[in-house]
Amino acid sequence: MANDELNIVVLLRQCRDPRPPACIKNGGHAINARDVRTMLNPSDLGALEKALQLREKHGGLLTVLAIGSKSVDAHLGTGLSMGAERAVRIRDRSLGGYDDAGLSRVLSRAFDILSPALICTGNVMEDRGFDPLFPLAAARSGIPCVQNVVTATVQDGGVQTLKTTDHGAGQLVKTPLPAALTFTGREEARYPSIDALVQAVDAHIEVWGRAELGLKFMNASQAGTTTRLAGYGTPRPDPVRVVTPDHNLPAFERILSLLAGGVTARLGEVHHLSSDETADALLALFGKVGLLP
Repeated sequence: MANDELNIVVLLRQCRDPRPPACIKNGGHAINARDVRTMLNPSDLGALEKALQLREKHGGLLTVLAIGSKSVDAHLGTGLSMGAERAVRIRDRSLGGYDDAGLSRVLSRAFDILSPALICTGNVMEDRGFDPLFPLAAARSGIPCVQNVVTATVQDGGVQTLKTTDHGAGQLVKTPLPAALTFTGREEARYPSIDALVQAVDAHIEVWGRAELGLKFMNASQAGTTTRLAGYGTPRPDPVRVVTPDHNLPAFERILSLLAGGVTARLGEVHHLSSDETADALLALFGKVGLLP
């Protein structure tokens, strides 16, 4: 891949600071949103550091992207001070009423315009956990999305990632470019210089609305929020039996075993086989335990 072809976009999101203080209003039944601190989502900052490392290794252009009001300009300025060359903010008054399906159409349109080779962000939001907006937007643009990525390497026209699975194991996944990645953990981000911080204060931030995105109101709002029925499944006629945990285990470990369906977490194991080698190994294992004739 040529250096000038590695166009990277990092989605930066604003979240509420979960740490106190917060002003309680209405007799203790609600929190005053004006007195809640906001901050740059920590896992997005880690994803930005990973993207900067890839840009420094392969060259190219790095763009920071955000959706929101003028308050997110400070976070875009942070990205510019750390080394991003371009900052784009998507803002329209009507965006406040969209749900994730509608916003995913808007974000997907921005991906199509920027045409990145890699799109990166964090895997969770600090104040509410998993955010479906990024995977939905990637799916609308037809871009494969690899989640919970620990490390990523660009090679041979694709990207090879090491990701974590639900049970803590490691898995190697390779996907062609363009690709969308959500990074896990809090990467220790670089601290920008004073000169870079000063320059970022007056840096130009592009503001895109429906006109710049080429979206009509109905394309992005009501029409974008319609969820179509893709299919449905019926419950199993017989419930799945779960092995009773060992009664000698402490109560907390027995509860964890039940919640995990009796599957023990495997930490630190990396799957190195190809798909064909994996199929052969599984067939051999099934034959050994008597599941195959």
